[in-house]
Amino acid sequence: MIGEWINTFDDIEKNIALIKDKEHIISINASNTEFAKDKRQQVLDDIKYINTLLEQNKQKIAALNSQLISRAEQSRFCRIRLLIWKHL
Repeated sequence: MIGEWINTFDDIEKNIALIKDKEHIISINASNTEFAKDKRQQVLDDIKYINTLLEQNKQKIAALNSQLISRAEQSRFCRIRLLIWKHL
């Protein structure tokens, strides 16, 4: 479970690094006054890719939050069962 979380955080971190790289490339290209149509399309493609990575990160974070909530509920249920068992 913890290993899975660490792997997910690593994936998110890698995606963020890719996003930062793409943003840097886009800002360099945008500052060039001779901006060809094919380069403009490449920037649009890069932006779509960044949006895809951001959406993947959101989904991974949501899955981790769901797992944390589930584990917390399981833990709470176990504590309640233990308290009931002690009182029997």
